[in-house]
Amino acid sequence: MSGKLKSNLVEHLAGGKTVRGLHLANRIRILIPHQIRALRESRNWTQKELADRAGKSQAVISRLENPAYASFTLKTLLELAEALDVALLVKYVSYNRFLNEFKNLDSESLAPVSFEEEVFEPARDTLSTSSGDRRYVDDVAPGDNRMIQASSPPGPPASVVDLGLSQMATTSGGSNDGRISRTG
Repeated sequence: MSGKLKSNLVEHLAGGKTVRGLHLANRIRILIPHQIRALRESRNWTQKELADRAGKSQAVISRLENPAYASFTLKTLLELAEALDVALLVKYVSYNRFLNEFKNLDSESLAPVSFEEEVFEPARDTLSTSSGDRRYVDDVAPGDNRMIQASSPPGPPASVVDLGLSQMATTSGGSNDGRISRTG
């Protein structure tokens, strides 16, 4: 957000609690439907596919993706989070932090990867060719004799231990009902 735009917005928000409340509500009413759609489309799912996974009808998903509808329950948002295999974060924050969340609203930032993709799929090493291209190791054709320098993705590879999940186990004395709880 540019300095002038942020300055104008801050000036607008200084108009009082009612103004800030309306601004907050409008931003959320627009963001949530767009994020639901971005998440669904990033998985190449139809509304019907998301509906089936969330135990809803296609008409409900259509309404949830419509900013004009804007009537969400926490229960429904949690059901969608489970169906999409992503976390849902609802918390009170300062207005500065809230405004910063709206700096980057591209489809990639609106559609985080699922837990499975983030944690359990192996990281793909990339290659830098002499021409500066970056390619995945498994995409290199046999006999490709260009000078190639291998590199791993930045940061340590994701693993169960990295996320502190090594201390988690199934509930109910080891039964595998899909729920996990912290042990020890």
